[in-house]
Amino acid sequence: MIRVGEQVIFSAEPGTLFTTGNVANQFHEHDLNSKAVLAYAVNVLHVKHVIVMGHYGCGGVAAATQAHNAIDEDDPVQAWIAPIRHIYETSERYVVVFLGILHVWCA
Repeated sequence: MIRVGEQVIFSAEPGTLFTTGNVANQFHEHDLNSKAVLAYAVNVLHVKHVIVMGHYGCGGVAAATQAHNAIDEDDPVQAWIAPIRHIYETSERYVVVFLGILHVWCA
C-alpha cells in the first residue's frame, strides 16, 4: 500500500497544513496528546477547519478486528485499539456483524 501525505491530497504547499496522527487515527477524550494538539491548532494557530481522515486498509483497525485469544493487556498498542475492538465486538450494524462472521468462517 502506498501512503499519500495530506499535502498531496489537498494540493497544499509544505507547511500550510498542521497535521497529527496516531495508530488507527483515534481521538480519545482522555488522551492528553490529542487534546493538546487540537487546542494548539485552534487556540494558537487559529485553525478554522479540523478534518479527521482515515484510509482503507488501516492496520490498526485490522488488528482490532482480528482474533485476540492471547492479548497482552500490558501491550500499549492493544490498549490503544481496545475501544475499536469493543465497537467491533458489540456492534449490531449488519456490515460489521457480517465482517465478524467472515473472520470466523475464514479463520
